[in-house]
Order: sequence, then structure tokens, then C-alpha cells
Amino acid sequence: MLTQKKLKNLLSYDKGTGFFVWKKFMGGIAYRGKIAGGYDKRGYIQIKINKKMYPSHRLAWLYEYGEFPKQNIDHINRNKEDNRICNLKEVSHMENMNNCSGYNKSNYGKLGTFRQNERSKFRKNIEQREDWKLKLGIS
Repeated sequence: MLTQKKLKNLLSYDKGTGFFVWKKFMGGIAYRGKIAGGYDKRGYIQIKINKKMYPSHRLAWLYEYGEFPKQNIDHINRNKEDNRICNLKEVSHMENMNNCSGYNKSNYGKLGTFRQNERSKFRKNIEQREDWKLKLGIS
């Protein structure tokens, strides 16, 4: 299990840029002073530590707060490469999905509304509707 102490022994983290830099040679292309990480297929930066891949934004959280986030991490400015701690917030899965541009529009153009193809009728995603009611203070 990766801990904050182990992470800080391997990498330094710059809050101003959101970049991690190797503190020591780890083999291959991971050498002291080099910016750590590479892109995954979704465009997030990941860092390989002890043969395991970690999303950089989750490592930033561990580095700053001493534990991995219990929920999802949202990039406030929606830039997957911006891992500055001030740009990261812990959110539920639903909150994180509401912040995705494709999810917000659905197939009807309204949040949480979906066409049922077999009946050509629209329906609301109840769970999402209730979530928005709570956010707006509506009971």
C-alpha cells in the first residue's frame, strides 16, 4: 500500500504546477529530476510506482492530505492535465458525472433526460433529479 511517506520519498510535488518530479532513479526513464508520469487513453496523467499505475490527481491528494480520496476527484476547471491541489476537489460519482460535458447534455439536451428508443418517449433519471433537488434546496 502506498502511503504519503513513501510517496514523498519517491516524488516531490509542486502545488503551483501540479507536476510530480522523481527524487531518485527508479529505473528506465524514471530518473532524478525528471517530471513523472504519462498520459492514459482518457487523457489523464498517470504515474507508475512499484509496477502499479496511479492517477496523478489521486497522488496529489495523497501527497497533500495524507490519504487517498474516498470518493472521486474532480478537476474544477475541467482540464485533466491540471493537477494543482487548488484545482482538485473530492466529489461523489454523481457530482463528477454531472460535470462531464457529454453527460450533461444527455440525448435530449436536458440534464438527466433520456429517450427510451423502443417507445420513443422521454423519461427522467430519478436519482439525478433528486440529486439536483437537494442542491437547489427543493424538497
